[in-house]
Amino acid sequence: MRALAFALAALGSADLAAQAATGTVPADQVDLRRRFMLELPAGWRALQPDEGRALRERQVAMPSELLTPAPPQVLIFGPVEAWQRGEFDGRALVVVETEGEPEVDDAGVTNVRAHWVAQGEARVRLGAVTAGTMGPDKHPALLSEREQLAGDWRGSRFEAYVPTAGVTLVFSLGWPTDDRTAGAAAWTKLAASAKFARQPRGPTQLGSKLFWAAVAGLVIGAVLHTLRKRASA
Repeated sequence: MRALAFALAALGSADLAAQAATGTVPADQVDLRRRFMLELPAGWRALQPDEGRALRERQVAMPSELLTPAPPQVLIFGPVEAWQRGEFDGRALVVVETEGEPEVDDAGVTNVRAHWVAQGEARVRLGAVTAGTMGPDKHPALLSEREQLAGDWRGSRFEAYVPTAGVTLVFSLGWPTDDRTAGAAAWTKLAASAKFARQPRGPTQLGSKLFWAAVAGLVIGAVLHTLRKRASA
């Protein structure tokens, strides 16, 4: 409990530290590297790497991108116990850390739109893309909505690209399209609860290139590929 209170204090939030001391903030809602915290939907927690391996070995019917958590760069959250029972309904949250920071302005919005438009109308139906904020501290973020029409993990997506301390945290909440209203409500609550330990440094020419290169690789795949290359080096 002391470690959790320390992690929350590192986020500069005395009220949250007090909640942690009384057990009202679950430990699995605090990033172990103290980069962020957020309020997960009820019954959700982080999928551990060994749990992902077990699900792959059992060939549970789930998108492959959700079965390879690689903390701290790739975090997968969801109703893990339901997944272990073979019950996957499209609801999950992925958080990916990638190098560099995007511009959180009209240029960043244009780049996000261009990226998803380039995927083609057969793969993506793009919704709103805006420069906005996340959480009570109004941390800057690029926000987007889309419907994923192709691939293993189809459905509505609610996303945020959040620059912090020279890296970007990409939050992607997946939800069944036929229940999109509930997904939008879940995303609004999640985004409103998010707190971040460090402010953005601001995009540099190199940092911006690194970020958009990762996005061009659909983020999760690009980060996992980089991690595998490092492991084999």
